[in-house]
Amino acid sequence: MSSFKVSLFYSYCHFDEKYRERMETTLSLLKKFSCLDTWSDRKIIAGQKWSEKIKLQIKSSNIVTFLVTPDFLNSEACIEEWNLVKNISPKNGTYIVPVIVRDCPWKDFDDMSSYQALPIDGKPISLWDDSDSAWKSVYDGLAKLIDEIRITFSPNQSILESISEIHFCSQTKEKVTLEDVFVFPQLYTNHKFDDQDLQVRNIGDLLHYKKSLIRGDLQSGKSKLLGHIFSDLANKSKPVIFADFGEIGNKLPKLKLYSKLYTEQFSGDFERWIKQPNKTILFDNLSDLPNCLAHIKFAEEYFQNIIITTSNDHYFSYFKEEVELSEYKAIAIEPLSYSKQEKLIKKWLRLSSNEESSNSKLEHERIDEIERNINSIIIHSRIVPRYPFFVLSILQTYELFMPSSIKITAYGHCYYALILAHLIKSGIQNTDENINACFNFASQLAFHIHLKKDQSLSITIEDYNSFIDEYQRNFLISSALLNRLCGPQGLLKQNNSGHICFNLPYSYYFFLGRHVANTYEENESELLNMIEHSYVQGNTLSLTFAIHHANDTKILEEIMLHTVCSVENVEPAKLDADETKIFDEILVSLPERILSDRNVDEERERERANIDNITEDDQEDIDFENDEIDHEMFKLSQNIEILSQILKNKSGLLEKHKVSEIIEVICDGGLRLVGCVLFGEDDIEDLKNYVEQRYESEVGFDKSIQKDKIIRGLSKIIRFSVFLWTMENLGRLVAAISKPELKDLVKEIRKNKKTPAFDVIYYFYLLNVGDSYGEQHKAELGQLVEKYDVKKMKFLHRIISLRTQHYFNTHIVKEPIKQSVRTLLNLPDK
Repeated sequence: MSSFKVSLFYSYCHFDEKYRERMETTLSLLKKFSCLDTWSDRKIIAGQKWSEKIKLQIKSSNIVTFLVTPDFLNSEACIEEWNLVKNISPKNGTYIVPVIVRDCPWKDFDDMSSYQALPIDGKPISLWDDSDSAWKSVYDGLAKLIDEIRITFSPNQSILESISEIHFCSQTKEKVTLEDVFVFPQLYTNHKFDDQDLQVRNIGDLLHYKKSLIRGDLQSGKSKLLGHIFSDLANKSKPVIFADFGEIGNKLPKLKLYSKLYTEQFSGDFERWIKQPNKTILFDNLSDLPNCLAHIKFAEEYFQNIIITTSNDHYFSYFKEEVELSEYKAIAIEPLSYSKQEKLIKKWLRLSSNEESSNSKLEHERIDEIERNINSIIIHSRIVPRYPFFVLSILQTYELFMPSSIKITAYGHCYYALILAHLIKSGIQNTDENINACFNFASQLAFHIHLKKDQSLSITIEDYNSFIDEYQRNFLISSALLNRLCGPQGLLKQNNSGHICFNLPYSYYFFLGRHVANTYEENESELLNMIEHSYVQGNTLSLTFAIHHANDTKILEEIMLHTVCSVENVEPAKLDADETKIFDEILVSLPERILSDRNVDEERERERANIDNITEDDQEDIDFENDEIDHEMFKLSQNIEILSQILKNKSGLLEKHKVSEIIEVICDGGLRLVGCVLFGEDDIEDLKNYVEQRYESEVGFDKSIQKDKIIRGLSKIIRFSVFLWTMENLGRLVAAISKPELKDLVKEIRKNKKTPAFDVIYYFYLLNVGDSYGEQHKAELGQLVEKYDVKKMKFLHRIISLRTQHYFNTHIVKEPIKQSVRTLLNLPDK
């Protein structure tokens, strides 16, 4: 016999106690067979205040019966109970059953008539010819309801609310739920035999594997993914249960333990529930706790689908080669793709704007702006992973918590907010004394690690302990703070090699930049060395943070000086007729018209999928082979990135002339990079001949068969490579200055420079930062078309046409404007 019991609470007026006793007698058979527990308070008096015990009992009951009589309807205490039960019923799944004992106007009381009353048809017991038959009708109705409760496995509202809880809020919705912003993560599984990655796109794909082990970094969204799966399956009435190894990993696996978990999450009879087919169990936070593997083994006897999450650290340290998990499909959570990032941004925008449906006409330009902000913070997925947590943190920080006056700028403050969240989550109290102590310790430690010049950005345990001893001789910090700093939620962790490092790379660069900015005079030589080697990715990030933390412009001035002096023997490209003549040959093979027949959202999805297919270079692994020009070109590129961050996030703190100078340095630097490979016809011929000679010197070369086949079109390949390099650097430098507030300064620089390159830069800039394409954009385009002869300046005409068409493909533009621009650009109909 099942041990599950339905709990029933009697609500009645004390004048009607004899009816409650009669009902107790009627239900005695159900109680005898251990499927019903009843509870009542014989001491309830009309008007008496409820005790907390009564309220708790009501909240924990499956059924609340109201014995309705004229006295009940006249009792304030009974009416108060009615209102309480009505309020908790939707959340707790409590069944409300009016039992009409005596004739009274119960149908006129509140909305009582909307609930199924007993006896049958709500006929008062007092009006039945045979009261035993009336009470038998009550018995039958409740017996049927009890049986339904036993086999109705509905989730408790409290568990759904707990699982869907996230700690983000928007301007228009204080409490944001998981489903408000959930985007299915990037999940990939590796096939052991063909070594190919397969993307897991939805819950169905995941359940297809039956047994899966999902690993991911800190804050990668492992627990929230399980929360989403739980809510989805539970709401579809599919049997699922959630278990956290952090809570059960020390306990022995027993069915009683899982029954307890079930009772906390669902209503219904566990012993009936456990017999259902195709059940799923979700195990979160697999670790090295003693009974984790035993729980998994035990669950395999009862559950057909098992999904487990664990951290990358635990996976590679304990479970990668674990025999008992050999049947589990290993699945990795990767950072979001650009297309999924846009979906997340859209969800946040609709949430913030309180719109039920998409308003594409208003959204696309706003999405572009937000995307630029996010990308400027994330920079590189290996520094700040493009996980939903970080994207949402940046969105929330920009929207809600950006102080009007703060020492560090928007860029620095986003990282500050993320780091502060880690400290608070690790149990450190949010007081100036504690936070300042932690920040000072982390800054000193980051510089200590930097001086070691270890590419792993870590130090040994022995070195760490020595550092602490030295630090505590000079500064005050409690052992409790140090202990909380090092752990799963803190700033520091012990990596797989047993060394101490920062939990996430961005915090290391944040604190290193903070330290060198605050100790400029003391560590000037080290700072200058970092600037000299800014082509190293770590130095780029540290210098960016250093400038944000600095109280003056000394570091900024040094960066600008090194940027101006990089590749200084190359003049900035003008992109005039002479320089771009080399592209005439390949322009004929480029399409004139790229306007898409797909809608804007489809085209944006396609565009971001293309971006996702471009692998980000690991800049720290680049081998320069001691080539000075390679060093200088890459250094120039990285310096432009640093200045771009300053321009976008600190321009409001700088004088106008300094901001204008930064814009000019960025543009000239980007155009010098273009000029490095903008060859003339003689250069292209020399390069082609060089490649031919190298090819002919290869062993096994057969001139009669291979030369024409391989060398044919080499000139075109070289020209097209130069074309791509030119477009890439134009795009990068325009992106570097794309901030709406800079419009007048960019326009003034373009006016002073008077080159085709700056005309293109300004037009591309307007497309990046402007509102929806309108008369101003069309007027600017018209001036360019009229200013430059189409025969002499084929390159300029083609790239502004293609860039404009690309904008039309990915943004909503009014049809009259589009038609006018198509005519202006002389675009063919198809």
